[in-house]
Amino acid sequence: MSKPLRDRTQHYTKLQRWLAAGLLVFVVAFYLFVYRPASLRGDRLVAQIHTQQAELLDARTRAKDLPKIASENDELAMRLARSKRVPKQTEWAEFVRDLTRLSNQASLRKFSYKYGTAKRIGDFAQFPVMLDFEGDAMDAYAFLKQVEDLPRLTRLRSLSLKNRPEKAGQIQAQLDLNTYFSVDQ
Repeated sequence: MSKPLRDRTQHYTKLQRWLAAGLLVFVVAFYLFVYRPASLRGDRLVAQIHTQQAELLDARTRAKDLPKIASENDELAMRLARSKRVPKQTEWAEFVRDLTRLSNQASLRKFSYKYGTAKRIGDFAQFPVMLDFEGDAMDAYAFLKQVEDLPRLTRLRSLSLKNRPEKAGQIQAQLDLNTYFSVDQ
């Protein structure tokens, strides 16, 4: 082979090696600086998608319970509205009117009431009330039930029922109960 041909062949061989080395450097640089970071970012995005899908599924599951929870909330609100309340002391006359009205509705005879001294308990006061009446046993029961259903908080302390032997089904009742009211500050 002639010298210029050999020199050119060697020159091209060196050039191919340099191009191969450059290509190898380019491939390694592409992998390190482009492909690998993009692949890691893609893996993180896939993991994030799976996490968010799981959260979405959990939220959908919980959202199915919302109508049930809303109805329970409405029911609790209604129960709270019907619950006993602790009125102000100024509503004592209304309580007496309610007792008198209920005793008249129940056809009770000799209905009377006495009240004791209020006892303060923190922001509230306990007010003892003694009731005496006569009447039919079923009417007395209806009266007691209606007193219990009043929106005012009352608690029965003692109950004394005596049968009236001269009249069947008739009783004489004595009740000691406490009613509560808030103390104006």
